[in-house]
Amino acid sequence: MSLKINHNTAAINSWRNLKATDDAMNKTLEHLSSGKKLNRASDGPANMVIAEQMRGQVASLEQATSNSEIAISMVQTAEGSLNEVSNILIRLRQLSLHAANEGANDDKMLAADQAEIDNLISTLDGISHQAQFGTRMLLDGSNGISGVGVGDGIRFVSAITETESSPADGYEVDITQAATKARLEGSRPLSDEEVNGGNIQITLHEGGKSLTYYTKVGETMEAIVKNLSQQAKQNNLKLEFGITEDKRMWVEHLEYGSEPSFGAVVGVAGILTEEANNLGEAVQGTDVQGTIGGELAYGDGQYLTGAKGTKAEGLVLQYTGWVKTQIQLD
Repeated sequence: MSLKINHNTAAINSWRNLKATDDAMNKTLEHLSSGKKLNRASDGPANMVIAEQMRGQVASLEQATSNSEIAISMVQTAEGSLNEVSNILIRLRQLSLHAANEGANDDKMLAADQAEIDNLISTLDGISHQAQFGTRMLLDGSNGISGVGVGDGIRFVSAITETESSPADGYEVDITQAATKARLEGSRPLSDEEVNGGNIQITLHEGGKSLTYYTKVGETMEAIVKNLSQQAKQNNLKLEFGITEDKRMWVEHLEYGSEPSFGAVVGVAGILTEEANNLGEAVQGTDVQGTIGGELAYGDGQYLTGAKGTKAEGLVLQYTGWVKTQIQLD
């Protein structure tokens, strides 16, 4: 059996040329419709690289322009609020000068001036809490230097304009001593005879205030501590009370640091003070000590502040733990 292949070379060649013409026309129409000389890498690989770089730069510049316009709008919003603040301050000065005219003013005029002053001050507070751009508050002080502590027991508190931004991994905070509270601790618990005898005087002095408590017959150490805590709260004494595992009483100041202090006078020795009926001063607390970014810092209670002249000048941290940590400033 023989086979015969029919073909039309001229037709096939015509179809190939038509296909090439159609592809070229599609590319031309694509360029016309997009307005771009380069639509894909095949149009010119080297030119496409340059074009993409330029397109990225153009997009960045457009975004920078948009950012500037947004910033201008935010500043204009703040400026409008500050103009109102300026007007209020000028009016307050006028009212104070008017009120100083004692020769012509009477009580009703002074009362009217004071009422207007109170209203203006309230308006100032309202402006500071309501002036915002989007959800960003503008005049309430929340746009100052911010930071975040990384590590247990560390908290960013505040910074000043002289505080330099931290490196990428933050300022390393090295704590050599944590803050403690002033404390008094008894050397022994109450004996059965002392409990059954009752009427033991316990007097505490703190911050110019004092309280005196008399124990009652049969009163346990737990009851004494509970009653002392209630009286301290009622008399605004910044003290807290507790009992050790072996039933010895202790008293601590609520605030940390070397400055807070208190004293006690107890009718029997060893309960809180070494001697009976003599003032016993609490063991002084300590301030936190350490360095920020390897440079000098000074402590006040739990607060560690970067020393003047250092990179972290004015940076205030609160420290409640014992681990080495970092602080990151924005």
